[in-house]
Amino acid sequence: GMRMRAAIAAPQPSPARDAWAQQWYQTTTSYLQYSHQLAMSPTHITARRAALPDDVSAVFDEGCVLEHFASESIQRAAESEKERGHPVRVPSRVDALKGAQKLFEEALARDAHHFESRVRLARVRWQLGDARRAANDLAAFTAGGEGDREVRYYAFLFLGGSRWTLGEASAAAEAYENALALFPSAQAAPVGVLLAKPRTSDENFARVESVLSAASVDRVDPWMDY
Repeated sequence: GMRMRAAIAAPQPSPARDAWAQQWYQTTTSYLQYSHQLAMSPTHITARRAALPDDVSAVFDEGCVLEHFASESIQRAAESEKERGHPVRVPSRVDALKGAQKLFEEALARDAHHFESRVRLARVRWQLGDARRAANDLAAFTAGGEGDREVRYYAFLFLGGSRWTLGEASAAAEAYENALALFPSAQAAPVGVLLAKPRTSDENFARVESVLSAASVDRVDPWMDY
C-alpha cells in the first residue's frame, strides 16, 4: 500500500536505479491486474511512473489498464453504478481507448522492440474504428516473425478480427487458423475460424469441434488472461 510505496521511494540516489524497486513495482502491478483490482491500479501506476520515470513497462502497464477500462464488462459495470448515483472514476470507452493508444505509442517511442505494445496498439486502433491500419500493422508484424508465441497469438487473433471487420473473410480465417496453430487447444481461435469460414472442411470442423468440446482445464488460451 502507501507505506510500501514510500519505502520503495527511499533508496538513494533514486529508486529508478534500484533493481529491487523496479521488480517490486512490476510484480505488484501484475498482481493488481491479474486479480482485477482495477480501482487500485491507476494510483499504483501513477506512483510507479513517478518513482521510475524511465520504466517503459510502467507506460505499457498503464496503457493495459486503460484498455481494460474500455472493455464492455467494465463499461457496463460503470454505467450501472452511475445509474445508482455512485460516482465512478472510469473513463468512457472512447476516452479509455484513446488514452491507451497514446500510452502504447509512448512505449514504442521509448522502445521500438516492445512488441506487445505494438500488437495492443493495433488492437486499440481497430477498436477505435481504424480497422485498415490495424490490419496492415498486424500483417506486417506477423510477417516479420517477431515476438514470443503469446504475443504472436494475440497478433493473429486481432488480425483475424480486423480483417473480419473489413469484410475480408478469407484473410480473417487464415489469421485465425495461424493463431490456432500456435495454441492448438485455445478456444478463441477456432471460434474465429467458424465465424469467418462457416463452411470449413470436415477435417477442420472436427479439429475445431475437438477444441470446443474439451474440458475447460484442457483449453490453454492466452486470450483468457489478456
